[in-house]
Amino acid sequence: MDRAMRGGHWRVKLVALAVGLAFAAVVARLIQLQALEHQGQSGKGVTAPSRPKPYLRGSILDANGNPLVMTVPAFKVLVEKRAWQDPQRALADASLLGQVVGRDPLEMIHETLASPAFEHTVAWGLSWQKAQEVEALRLKGVRLVPDSVRFYPEGNLASQVLGIVGRDGNGLSGIERRLEDVLANGGDVILTIDRHLQRVAEEALDKAIRQHGAKGGSVMVMNPKTGEILAMASRPTFDLRSPPLDDPSSLSLFRNPLVTDMYEPGSVLKLATVAAAIDQGLVSPHTPWYDRGVVMVGGWPIYNWDYSAHGSRTVTDILVQSLNTGAVWLAQLLGPEHFYEYLRRFGFGKLSGIELDGEAPGQVRWPDDPHWSPVDLATNSFGHGLAATPVQVTTMLAAIANDGLLVRPHLVKGIVTPQGVRWTSPEPGERVISPETAKAVREMMARVQPPPPANTLLSGYRVGGKTGTANVVEGYAYKPNAYIASFAGIAPLEDPKVVILVKIDEPTTVPWGTVVAGPAFAEIAAHALSYFGVTREGKLVSGR
Repeated sequence: MDRAMRGGHWRVKLVALAVGLAFAAVVARLIQLQALEHQGQSGKGVTAPSRPKPYLRGSILDANGNPLVMTVPAFKVLVEKRAWQDPQRALADASLLGQVVGRDPLEMIHETLASPAFEHTVAWGLSWQKAQEVEALRLKGVRLVPDSVRFYPEGNLASQVLGIVGRDGNGLSGIERRLEDVLANGGDVILTIDRHLQRVAEEALDKAIRQHGAKGGSVMVMNPKTGEILAMASRPTFDLRSPPLDDPSSLSLFRNPLVTDMYEPGSVLKLATVAAAIDQGLVSPHTPWYDRGVVMVGGWPIYNWDYSAHGSRTVTDILVQSLNTGAVWLAQLLGPEHFYEYLRRFGFGKLSGIELDGEAPGQVRWPDDPHWSPVDLATNSFGHGLAATPVQVTTMLAAIANDGLLVRPHLVKGIVTPQGVRWTSPEPGERVISPETAKAVREMMARVQPPPPANTLLSGYRVGGKTGTANVVEGYAYKPNAYIASFAGIAPLEDPKVVILVKIDEPTTVPWGTVVAGPAFAEIAAHALSYFGVTREGKLVSGR
């Protein structure tokens, strides 16, 4: 076990020990008081709790061993059905109890009387302070039982990644559900998530959503050489400490949109189109091309995003100026067979295999589909008419950063059991494009930067990006005046440490990826490069 993991486990043990000692003292005091009361009052008041049973659910740690989720002692409250048979007495006692546990008295009465069991649990996860308050009420037929609850040392950080457990202690979503067998049997899970970068990413995402009045958004940070997910978050989200389990309209918050939700990636996909054409030897970054501002395909006109004609340009200009007509030209040079083969290689239209439930494979109309037409080839070349998940788009970006090798994205770094640590080894990368092609595309991306003043955060670093603006699909049509703005980037270009995708849903200011998502990319990239000790203009930056 490495040093980081040893330190991480000591942190977990230290917190657990402190909480456990306090818990033990409270249990002892409650047993003492309740036993005395039982002797003196013959059945009146809170009955003594049963001996606590060991609770084995393991912890979830970040990449450096810092606990993100752990189990701590708690209490639950049970009520005997016979104690609440008298309506007036039941209402009086339930009202007192409800003030402490935060529940509606009538709901507790109804649940208890409707229960087929001898007694009914009316409250879970009470702290020892709350348990003392319940004990002090001395309510007849009310029993405190030692229990346990999930505790989140980092608050709501990475909520949709971690997921939640139900009242029965079983995982319901996220890693809690996916690795239920490990956690339920006492094993700890070490994630690839870095708590520092996760917090930076979430704060940058929240800032972008707030500044542009957006409906929501997502962010993902990946190590392109290993496939490790260093940070991933989406908005809206939920409170880990009080998940809205009883609100059907909020259940969608428990999914992870980065793997479950598909969208049209827009011009970010031009990276794949340009890379494929260069890799096939059809063009180079300097190949000339003439832009007339419109191209006819199957009787349909396709325009540039700004409806302009740019005249003499190069392949690099197609990427930098995000020219739809140029992407169509490249796709037509490739032809359907080669173009869609590269989409497959980049991971579109299939599952990535990330360790989260509900992953969507994306939607691509392949040439063997009877409904496919040359218009599909044209629109797909600039990221329209197909759907992908954010994790697929980030994986494509990672392949370009990793000299053309695509590695499987993953969230689990290791599993800790009494037998030791089982580390996750990165799977061998699959060749998508040549190293020369990947380097050429990265150099082209160097001309796409976040807007000022955000770009000053990256002064001295060589980074590259690609912007995207796409329509929002609603049902079988585009939602009027609704867009997705995104910025995908690599940092640094010479020896990439991270790839970052920032996706902002339905901004109400402007729809342009550069303006809306670019600043968030700059903030995250600057923090990440400093954190990893990457040099800035030859000056050593302190970091990990």
